[in-house]
Amino acid sequence: MRILFICLTSFFVISSFAGAVEKPPAKVVVSQISTDKIARFQTFIGLLYYERVSRVSSEVAGLVKKIDVKTGDRIRKNEPLVWLDIEMLEKEIQIQKNMIEQADLRISHLKKNHDRMERLLKKDNIREKDYDDAVFEYQSSLLERQAALTTLEKLLIRKRKSIIYAPFSGVILDK
Repeated sequence: MRILFICLTSFFVISSFAGAVEKPPAKVVVSQISTDKIARFQTFIGLLYYERVSRVSSEVAGLVKKIDVKTGDRIRKNEPLVWLDIEMLEKEIQIQKNMIEQADLRISHLKKNHDRMERLLKKDNIREKDYDDAVFEYQSSLLERQAALTTLEKLLIRKRKSIIYAPFSGVILDK
């Protein structure tokens, strides 16, 4: 019991010494608050580095028709900057549309001819070569129409890419 009493007493004494060793309070600097007016414009000397700089160009060749920005203008992302002249491209697009219409008429005519030849072949009224020629002409006209559609899609892509857009928001540095 005596040993227990001595252990508890020594424990309390040691813990009281451990709590007595604390860090001193932090020093605080206090100053007077004042309100003043500052100049609206300040002159600074130094270099200005932009986060991003980009030189823009078109994916298609062409003459510039219109530039809608000036040096120093603020722009937003995807805002149109430059338009290329697409007058000749518009004519090519119209020609392709006419070629597609022409191919549609040709397909319609060749389809009728193909069906007629097929009926005649079943009755053995025509040679097989004449029927094969009709099938070839019909399939060839379908491929011509598909080629015209693909060319039209390509021209429409060129038209869409004839406008140069801002890659990000910022300021025009140079034209």
